[in-house]
Amino acid sequence: MNILRNYQKELGSQGADIIRASGIVYFMMEPRTGKTLTALECAKEVGVKKVIFITKKKAISSIQNDYNNFGYHEHFSLRVINRESVHLIPARHDFDLVVYDEAHGFGGFPKPSEYAKYCKKMFGHLPTILMSGTPHPESYSQLFHQFWLCNQGPWIKNPTFYNWYDDIGFPRVTKNIGYGKVFDWSCRPDSLKTYAGDSKEAIEKRKEAIKKINHIMEIYSIKYSQKEAGFVTVVEEEILYCKMSDKMHEIFKTFKRDKVVDLGNGTMIAASRAAEMLQKMHQFSSGTILDSNGQAHILDFSKAEFIKKFFGGKKIVIFYKYKAEKKLLEYVFSDQLTDQVNTFLDNPKLNLCLQYTSGREGLNLSVADHIVFFNIDYSAVSYFQAKDRMTTINRKTNKVFYVFSDLGLEEKVYKSVSAKKTYTNTVFKRDFKL
Repeated sequence: MNILRNYQKELGSQGADIIRASGIVYFMMEPRTGKTLTALECAKEVGVKKVIFITKKKAISSIQNDYNNFGYHEHFSLRVINRESVHLIPARHDFDLVVYDEAHGFGGFPKPSEYAKYCKKMFGHLPTILMSGTPHPESYSQLFHQFWLCNQGPWIKNPTFYNWYDDIGFPRVTKNIGYGKVFDWSCRPDSLKTYAGDSKEAIEKRKEAIKKINHIMEIYSIKYSQKEAGFVTVVEEEILYCKMSDKMHEIFKTFKRDKVVDLGNGTMIAASRAAEMLQKMHQFSSGTILDSNGQAHILDFSKAEFIKKFFGGKKIVIFYKYKAEKKLLEYVFSDQLTDQVNTFLDNPKLNLCLQYTSGREGLNLSVADHIVFFNIDYSAVSYFQAKDRMTTINRKTNKVFYVFSDLGLEEKVYKSVSAKKTYTNTVFKRDFKL
């Protein structure tokens, strides 16, 4: 039977104390520090008998292996289920603890998602473990609905986000959008800088509100860093630039100017709004596009061919964003590429392709030589989670590569997400003077 690291046992025990006192604990542990085992240890220490563990599909086998290999099957039964299958759980279940893996996924605001409302209805009465390495990557506002999942915790007196926002003490601010002004509910960590034009009183209120939240988090959460765990890994990032074809340059230039482009054979690509333009220009940047009928078109093989040549002889993980990009990669790499994690782990000659949303969390990909980003996601969560998939306590260096076209969009997205900010339509319009 495998043995836990000392800090995992200690943190699991601390988490159990918090659950006994408050009903909910948040393990805010950096990627690869062993959140899963810490949560399982916490469940054992609490003394529960039947646990439901909600995660992503690709992480299920890893969690089940930890449960078996570390002997937790001797203490409690475990049902590991992916988020899309939660509706299969009967309303009258007998679980006595719920674990939410990558809980930041519930952080939408100002209104909860339908999925969050369903989980609260099904499991809100249970003791709750939240887990994430990026609990609020872009905004303090992302914390409310994560804790709201449980009927206990720090904000049970606040039935809605709006009530919480005012109660916690944040001043209401507005932002300009295309058709007027709206409230900006995002309590960003950099909000003192963002709203520097506010009154002195508003700035002081924001400072006090941030202090209040951080104090509450000290009571209900356990933070642990890779440095504290003994990691000495350095993640080195390098940007590689790929020259796209003259045809791709012409398509990109025409579309940016006219918001419409003719690909030939009666295929027109058009956009009427900034969000549509951003999505289509993002696809063009890697050589693909999805037309209005849902048909994928591969327009330029340059990026995939560049990666295959540059990383020849290396075992790599390639993150892509759009489904058409996967088809492009599979065509160029042929039998050297798989989308199955276990197949990749078992075969030293295979490379792996993963979509950001399904592969950025919960996977140990340390057998890879490098992670390569075929395209870049708009989300800061994707940036911070995906680049850490090779990190382990014994690995000294990781090198990840971003392959950007010479069309200019991906580098602008990178600038935002590496600064913990999602790349938005507003930033896009400013960057491209639209």
